[in-house]
Amino acid sequence: MQRLAEQIATLQRQAIPTLTRALVSELAAREAEFGRRVAADSRNLREIPARAIEEARLRRAAGLAETLYTTLQQRYQEARVEVASSVPDVRVLDAAAVPQRAVKNRAPQVILFAFFGSLGLAMIGAVLVDRGDPRVRYPYQVSREMGLTILGAVPHLRLTGVPGRHGNERSPEDIAAVVEGLRGICLNLVYAHGATVPLLVTITSPEPGDGKSFLSANIAHTFAQGGHRTLLIDGDIRRGVLHRRLNGRRRPGLTDFLQGETSLDTIVQATPYPAFSLIGCGVRAYNGPELLGSAAMSQLLTTLRSSYDVILIDSPPLAAGVDPLILGMLTQSLALVLRTGYSRREVAASKLEALQRLPLRLLGAILNDVPPRGGYPYYSYYLPGYEAVDEESGRRSGPTGRPLVA
Repeated sequence: MQRLAEQIATLQRQAIPTLTRALVSELAAREAEFGRRVAADSRNLREIPARAIEEARLRRAAGLAETLYTTLQQRYQEARVEVASSVPDVRVLDAAAVPQRAVKNRAPQVILFAFFGSLGLAMIGAVLVDRGDPRVRYPYQVSREMGLTILGAVPHLRLTGVPGRHGNERSPEDIAAVVEGLRGICLNLVYAHGATVPLLVTITSPEPGDGKSFLSANIAHTFAQGGHRTLLIDGDIRRGVLHRRLNGRRRPGLTDFLQGETSLDTIVQATPYPAFSLIGCGVRAYNGPELLGSAAMSQLLTTLRSSYDVILIDSPPLAAGVDPLILGMLTQSLALVLRTGYSRREVAASKLEALQRLPLRLLGAILNDVPPRGGYPYYSYYLPGYEAVDEESGRRSGPTGRPLVA
């Protein structure tokens, strides 16, 4: 009994509490598991309405798509039936034949044809433009069309862009070419004028801007450098500018002497160049042309003949009035300045027609500002490397140090 009591006590103290705790733990685990299942099932139950709505929407979209497909299928079948039942407007009579060999590539021929065709059209256009150009461009227009002897050609002077005492400096090669051209002009003037002494020539041009004053001053300068006693008369009593080029004075000048207001010694001026003298144009006068044709002008030239070897008269342009005609008849010799690309052939031809009726000799034409191309090099007297220079100093300009009158 005592042992049973001890076993009962042991069961009460150890076995029963242990089994109870294990049973409670198992029941708690099952309760947690059942709670999780209930929560999951509750969430699924809550999502059933949304899924039902989405399923209904998808079923409706599928029904609409199926209806659209059925409609399109019916229309396609109707179109096929309509095409099969209609009569075609175009029928193939002959089927295309398959080529037995490769077709030749004609692209190079087309390109060459286009190139040469464009070149031909460009050449024709250039010829038409050149034929329609009214200005003096080529030597044959002067020698053949106008019938003038070309006394020489003065090439174009390029500016170097370097500032100097007389404006922008010129290229030394161009200056040397111009100097040689002026020497050739002087030689031809002497030959064309003849053996009569002194050489007395009027220099004019068809219109303003041809460069006659520039050439008159530099031709006179070239004669003076050759040792000839040279006198340059500014006969352009309307717009004479030679006094500015030669650092001289305009008054008293030619018109002042012809009006009897001053003496001959007063109007003859020295220039910065040896053996080179100048007579300015004088005061502007309304009766200037009458003064040039007066007996005083003839007497003046007669007096000057014995003192100079070369007398050049720079006259107004032929289009400016009768002044160059009067001076040309006084000197009996006239040289015409034509500027390449500037002088108009029609104007020059009309003025030459008027000159042919007057008792004077037209010595020829001086071509000014000619480009270094075409046929003009045949009229030049310059070859690079053969410039006339002083061996000691290397100067190309002669004793005065200035080869040209600016």
